[in-house]
Amino acid sequence: MEPRTVPAALRTLLERSQDTALVLAPTAAVPPALVEGLERLGYAVEPEDDAAAVVARCALRAPALVVVYTTGAALDACEAVRRLRALDADHALPILALFDDADEGVLAQALAAGVDDFLVQPLGLRVLEAKVAVMRRVADLRARVRELHLRRLHDEEIATAVYARAIGERNLDCSAIRALVDPDGRL
Repeated sequence: MEPRTVPAALRTLLERSQDTALVLAPTAAVPPALVEGLERLGYAVEPEDDAAAVVARCALRAPALVVVYTTGAALDACEAVRRLRALDADHALPILALFDDADEGVLAQALAAGVDDFLVQPLGLRVLEAKVAVMRRVADLRARVRELHLRRLHDEEIATAVYARAIGERNLDCSAIRALVDPDGRL
């Protein structure tokens, strides 16, 4: 049997580095300091100006980080974050919001929508690096918890199967049941 070939577009998607930072922002508005900081941290930065495209890409293969830069369309950004969280119920995808100003109401909306953290312009590279490092640690912890949970579920399935087999085989021997009943038929 001949091995199947993987279409080039799918192969490219599957081979993409886990260190991709997807930046939702108007392409011309992506701050150079953000790109520089993320690249220094080892991310391949991919700007995207369409929220629906970001959600679709994350549904196919989640990047290591999503940065949502709100340049006035905060409600659109919050909706995109809500849709991303709907795809990612366990919050495994780190989402960082970047704002032009520190409007408390907008910050609260973004946090309620599901962003993990935020930065306010002007962007400080050391703060960006520190926040991304924290988000990576949290993502690693969530992945470890998920792995342990799946292992526990697997162990429970094995234990249930072993127990059911042991009890079932033991109950096939009816003499063991009769031993629990006295000669008069009472328990």
